Order: sequence, then C-alpha cells, then structure tokens
Amino acid sequence: MKKSILNSFNDTFRIFILCLTIGLSFSIVLSSCSDDDDDPEPDPTPTNTIAQVVAAESDFSSLLAALQKAELVSTFEGTTEYTVFAPTNTAFSAFLVEQGVTLEELTKEQLTEILTYHVVSGDRKSSTFTDGATIPTLNSGESLSISVNGNAIMVNDANVTAADTDTKNGVIHTIDKVLVPSDFTLEPETPSIVGIATENPDFSILVEALQKADLVSTLDGTTAYTVFAPTNAAFEALFTELGVDGIADIDVATLTPILLYHVANGTLTSSQINAGTLATLNTDASIEVTVDGSTITLNEDTQVTQADISASNGVVHVINKVLVPPTEETNTIADIVTADTNFSILLQALQAANLTSAVANADANLTVFAPTNAAFEAFIAANADINSTEDLLNSPNLSNILLYHVLGTKQMAADLSQSPFYVSTLSPATFEGRTDETVSLLVDGTDGVKLNGTQNISVTQADMDADNGVIHVIDNVLMPPNVVELAQQNGGFTELVAAVLRADLATTVATANPITVFAPTNAAFDSLYIALGINGIDEIDVPTLTGILQHHVVSENLAASDLSDAQTITTLNGDVEVSIAEGVVTLVGANSSAKVVLTDVQGTNGIVHVIDMVLLP
Repeated sequence: MKKSILNSFNDTFRIFILCLTIGLSFSIVLSSCSDDDDDPEPDPTPTNTIAQVVAAESDFSSLLAALQKAELVSTFEGTTEYTVFAPTNTAFSAFLVEQGVTLEELTKEQLTEILTYHVVSGDRKSSTFTDGATIPTLNSGESLSISVNGNAIMVNDANVTAADTDTKNGVIHTIDKVLVPSDFTLEPETPSIVGIATENPDFSILVEALQKADLVSTLDGTTAYTVFAPTNAAFEALFTELGVDGIADIDVATLTPILLYHVANGTLTSSQINAGTLATLNTDASIEVTVDGSTITLNEDTQVTQADISASNGVVHVINKVLVPPTEETNTIADIVTADTNFSILLQALQAANLTSAVANADANLTVFAPTNAAFEAFIAANADINSTEDLLNSPNLSNILLYHVLGTKQMAADLSQSPFYVSTLSPATFEGRTDETVSLLVDGTDGVKLNGTQNISVTQADMDADNGVIHVIDNVLMPPNVVELAQQNGGFTELVAAVLRADLATTVATANPITVFAPTNAAFDSLYIALGINGIDEIDVPTLTGILQHHVVSENLAASDLSDAQTITTLNGDVEVSIAEGVVTLVGANSSAKVVLTDVQGTNGIVHVIDMVLLP
C-alpha cells in the first residue's frame, strides 16, 4: 500500500513537471509570436508643409486657389513656421456670396489682405490659446481675438472645427468662416478716364481716336483732367460732315488738335463748370460755356448729356457733338485740295500717305503738280499693277509717288516757261546708304508747261495761288523714273537708249542700285559715228558696244559734289580720271575724253551726268 501511494505521488509529480514544461514552452511561443506581430512605433514628425496639406485636402480647394492667385503658396512651402486658420470651401462660398463677388473678381491685393489675416507667426497649438487673448497676424496692424470655452475655440466669430493639424512648418486649424480684417473693403477701383471710355461701347470711336493720336497714356496717368467725351453717334455725324468713312481717314495732324480741344486741366464737376471761356489742352482754342440751371452747353450747339462720371484721374462729361476747334481762315494747298471735288482722289491719297499736314503747313512754300480725278483714273486704267483707287491708296510707293509731284520751292508758271530743264522734287531716291538725293523732274516750258518729256504730261491749269505755295493742275500722274526711264523721257538721249537696248542692258541698268551713268547726248553719238565712219548704232557689234556702254557706268551714286580734280573713277569697264578746271568737269579715258555739260539728274536708283562725247575704253 505504501508502494501504491508512492507510485501515485511519483505519477502526479511527473504530470506536474510535464505541465510546467508545456506551459513554459507555450509561454515562449506566445512571446515569440508577440514579438513578430507587433508594429514598430510610428514616427511622430510630419513630412508635409502647410502648402502641401492645403493642396492635398479637397475641402481647402478654394483656399488653395486664393493662395495661388495671391502668389502666397511659396510662403507656406519653406521652413518658417506659421499657424494658419484655414477656411473651408463652404466658408469661402458664404463669404463670396456675402460680398457679391467671385473668387476670380478679387484682386491679388485684396486676397493678400484677407489671407495674411488668417496667418500667425510661429507654431501655436490649440492648447496655447487662452480665453480673451489677441494674436497679431501677418496682416500688419490686424490681430485676431481668441475665445475658449471648454474644448470650444473661436477666432473672432469663426469656430475652430478641427484643431492642430500638424505640418512640417507649422500647424493648421480649420475654421468655418472667412476672417475679414477691420479695414477691408470690396469697393471697386475707380477706372481712369481711358478705362471709362474703354468699358463703354458707346465710346469705341473715341478710344480708336485716342489710340491713333497717341493720347492714351496722357489720359491714363495720374494727372487730373476733365474730358468732354463725344459718343459714337457724335463722331459719325462728324464723319458725314467731313466726307470720310472713319477715324482712319483723318490724319493725325488734324485729329490731335480736335481731341485736345475736348480736354481741360483739373477735375471740374458739373457744379464747378461756370459760364464763360474754358481753356483746353489745345492751347490755340477755348470752349465757350453757357449754363442754364443743370443744362451745360458748349460752343452754343453741343450739350452735356451725362455729367460727372468719376474717374481715378478726373471726370468725364458725355457730349452729343464733336467739338471742332475754330481756325483762322486759311487758303493753304490742303484747303484748296479739300474744297475742290476734282481733287477728291488726290485728297484721299494725301490722307492715306499721311501727307496732308505737309501741304497744310502754313510755313511751307511749295509747288504742287496736282492730278485731277480724271488724271488718276487714266493712270489707273493704264497701269497693270494698280487696278483701282484702293490699290493706289494701299501702294507701298504712294508716298514717293505723291512727293514726286511736289517741289520744295514756289514756282509760278512764268518760272517754268523756259527750255527743258530738271528740277528736284521731294521724292527720295530708293537706294540705301544715302538719304540726301531726291528724284529729278523734267520740265519743258517752251509751249505751255509739259513734264517728263515723252510722257507728255501737261499743266492744264496753272498758278492756283495758295498761302503756302502754288498748285498747277496736270492731266496725268507722274511716276518717279529710274535711270533708264530718265533717258527714255528725254528726246536728247534717243541714241543712248537705242544703244542700251541693242546691248540688252536696259534691265541691268534699270535695276542696278545705286548706279551712276555718264550719258552721252545724241550729238555725242553722232560724233562717234563720224569718227568710226559708220552710219549708226546698228553698225557697232554688240560686244564692242557693251564694253563702250559699261565704260560710262559706275556702281555707286556719285553726285557732282562727290567729284574732285585728279580723282580716278572705276567704271564697269576700266578707269576714267576727273579733271576740274574753272568749274568745268572733264572725264579723261584711255582713248577719249568728254566734258560734263549737265550734272545731278537723279533717278530712283541712281544719277545721270550728261556728257558731250562718247568715252571709249
């Protein structure tokens, strides 16, 4: 029995040991499993900046758009720490509705003022807020009021709906209302005088006129002006009166004084405008003002239909008629052309080329050969490159063509009544490098006045006297000639023209630019034929003739003033030497010499000097 008890004890002890061993093993397994399954402790340091958190949160999309427009995003991407009270999209929507604007309508300056009022320097957690505290913001001089009631926090009148969103460079507290600085206002900026005109479609012609006269910057600055602004209807009435289609048809010299006549210095409201004389920016003309109660009349026939439109730089009064400054009675070339309907195409051409002011200049002393409408129509009909008046007015050569009809001195018909001679027009030569050459015009006054020789353009009415010169009416349009055309128009160069054509050099000489031609007369060629024992140009073979002609051509524009004694000139075929004695210029070649009998006949592409002998290379 003792043995049974002992055996029983031993069995029990073994069971205990076994259980203890199993328990320890199970504990070790659990411990091992626990070590494998537990996550590591999270890193508490935030990695996103304030700007990144705002960009990532969809409920801050309005705030993000505001920051972008105000160019403040970069401020919140750096290392400087800030506390931002961030309004939600709902808060922004309510603010915009209350203010009656859209986010797009707010200026950068306005948004900056609002947004900086939501930002405090440093990292300020909600636990640091105390009831009744004030915190200065980045909006200088503006502070926020803090209210704390238990866990509830208010900033001014906005509730903090989510506090302490930690970021890499500060903290964000979400709020349910946009905070508005005490001095913030959304009153629209007052536009300038030009802004008022630009915003009103009824002033579109006025704006076009200001642009053409280069007066936009004058009326868009800070200097205060009073502007009497004509409506589009007022300008249309002026166009009808002037017989033009629009502002484009009025040259700047005419337009500018008209516009300046509508502007007075300073800001004069309707109550400050008194009866009497009102000085304008057109120093040559003043406005006569009458006042009858609230009715203001200018120059007896122009009404102020709307007064006192305030501008940032003055005031605008709307008027129903364009004010035209009074002018002294004149009889300039421009006046004569404008008044005579036979010159309507010439007038359009002068306006298109901006030359009206040149012939209106009272100080000028000009001679104008004026084509009539019939002359222009005949010219257009005969010209393959110009098929209509519109083509003529749009021609890039229009200015040069018109200036070829003008002499810089006053020449009455009696002054022109002499043997053929050349005069200088105001039309410039077209080659580069020199700007002092003007194209010559051939005048023959032996039987009436005819122009450009074989072109046979006649003066049909002479001596229309003007304050600033004289007009001679002509029956066709003059075209500035090149060197070949100069020779073709002059009957004294028929042999030279025949020689150039036989040598097939006409195109070369006409297009060379610049060029100097020493041009032998018909008599010079006759002397050559006698010396050679031949009857005419056709008996000189083409290679020999080409060499002779090239000996008369220089590849530059040599005026008489460019020639000097003992000077060597290189032609296209050998050299010639210049000799000047007692004012007579002689060209000395290897086998001949010639005297220069006429100098400085200028063409569009070069110059001609007439010589009395043919130079032989």
